[in-house]
Formats: sequence, C-alpha cells, structure tokens
Amino acid sequence: MRWMYKFPLRLRSLVRKNRVEKELTEELRFHLEKLIEEKVAQGMTPEEARYAALRELGGVEQIKEECRDMRRVNYIENFFQDIRYGLRMLARNPGFTTVAVLRLALGIGANSTFFSIVDGFLLRPLPVRDPDQLTSIYPMPDGSSSYADYLDIRRQSKTFEGIAAVARHGAALNINGETEIVKADFVSGNYFAVLGVVPVLGRTFPSSAETGAGSEPAVVISYGLWQRRFGGAPDTVGKLVRFNGRNAVIVGIAPDWFHGLQRGFWTEVWFDAESWVQREALANRDYRDYELVGRLRQGAPLSQARAEFDTNRAPPLRRVPCKRQRIDSCP
Repeated sequence: MRWMYKFPLRLRSLVRKNRVEKELTEELRFHLEKLIEEKVAQGMTPEEARYAALRELGGVEQIKEECRDMRRVNYIENFFQDIRYGLRMLARNPGFTTVAVLRLALGIGANSTFFSIVDGFLLRPLPVRDPDQLTSIYPMPDGSSSYADYLDIRRQSKTFEGIAAVARHGAALNINGETEIVKADFVSGNYFAVLGVVPVLGRTFPSSAETGAGSEPAVVISYGLWQRRFGGAPDTVGKLVRFNGRNAVIVGIAPDWFHGLQRGFWTEVWFDAESWVQREALANRDYRDYELVGRLRQGAPLSQARAEFDTNRAPPLRRVPCKRQRIDSCP
C-alpha cells in the first residue's frame, strides 16, 4: 500500500512544483545552518565553518537533482519540456510545420482507412446468425462442387442443421429499357435459412410446394439495389423485373448489412438455382460451379461431422473463419 502514500506526494510535485522546490531549498538551508553551528561550536571561525559544512554536505544543486530523481516525476517534466520545445521550433518554421502536419494527417487517414477495410473484411464476424457454427465443405481441393453432389451431401448429413450451395455470376437487369449488369448469386432454396438472414421486407424463396407450374421464378435483391434502382419503394416486393431476358418476381429485400459471403463480391441479386438453372446442368456432376456451406447442429462438434463424412466417403470439412467475410478462404 506504499503507492497510496507516494502517489499524492508525486502528484503534489507536479502540480505545485514551485512550492515543493521552495520547501526543498529551505530544508537544505536548514541542514547547512545546523552544520555551520556545529563547526563554530567546535572552535572554527564562521567562514571556516561554512566551507567545512559545504564540503561535508556536498553540492547543493546535486542534492536537489537527487531529490527530484527520487520523486520519479522528472520523466513527466522532461516530456512536457520536450513538447514545449518542439512547439517553439515548429512556430519558428511555419512552412515545415504545414508540410509535417499534412503528412501526418495523410498517414493517419491512410492507416485508419486500411484498418477499416481490414476490420470489415477480416476481423469482424460474419454478419449472420452464430457464425461459429458455419463450416465450408470441400468436395474438391479447390472447394468446388456440382449441384448433384450438393444434394447427395445434404441428404447424407446427420450432424448438420442445414447445408446450402452458392454459385457466383453476373446477371443482366433490365428496367424500363435500361440494362445493367449486376453481381448475382445462384443459391439453393435454403440459403438464407442456413445463414439465418431474414429479409427486411418480403420473404425468401418459396418452396416448390408453394409455387405452381408456370409461375414466375423468385429473386431476392440487396438493400443497395433496392434503394438505387427502385427508390426504396415498399411496393417493390411483388414487382416483375427482367433478368437475363426472363421475367422474375421480387419476393424479398436483404438487410443492408448483408452482401453475400465472398470478400470483394458484393452480391446484389440472389436467384433460386433450381428455378433458374436448367435441370440438365443441375444434374451434371462435371459442372462444378458451386461452393457449399453448412451449419452444424447445436452442440455438434466439427470432429463428429468429419467422422460422419469419412464414413460416407464424402468430401472434407473446414471451419469457416468467423472473422472473415469470405467463407471460401479457409486455410
């Protein structure tokens, strides 16, 4: 508990420096006078006694420096002295000061921007429900899979709450005769359910039982596309639009924080793959254009899922890094 005694003393040395220095000077003068009195009492003249007392006491200024060092506040005092000296030098050279300040501002701004990018893409958890429960499934070393393989893996799995497939492409959006290429994901119907993403407006893809023969395929659009091309109108849900020359109905608007799962590929449209891709292509096991992501059942360890797939001779699993935006970049 010695610091409770020392802290107020050191704080007093900082905020009341002049008074502390005055007290130190008076104390040293008191000791010097006492020594002189002792020497005079021993028979020395006052002048001889003073010189003898000074030699015995030592250098007064050196003693003061030793006392200041013992307070351990000289580092703080030196720091503020350096600050004052630096400000005086900068004031004498306004041109150099301006250049230095601008370079510091640019450097700090660049570092802040870089950290924001790193934080957004690498450090923040995935913007989905319980990202730690997500795993990537690698049927091939490059992480690709056919849709037919995906259906087999989903059917065989017992430890996963759900497994979704996604393929990334571009799509031509035509509104009022104006065509725009947008970034699109062709996904399995359970994509949003597996990730735990709920639209801010509308719904996700309807099941096959809810869609009748000849009905228009459904799409979900991003919040940004909704604002940019539809003005954020509430009646956007239910509208017919044309993608790649085909009519489609907008059934939902994704949250503004959700842009898909791949870094640098901010998805603007999500298509239900089974409604858009030809059945021959979906059944073709050589057409490996999909990536798979699964959500483990609550409490199920990743080792159990690996063991299950080893038994079924299915592809390996890798933990999705919850601090990355890109789920296919697992080491």
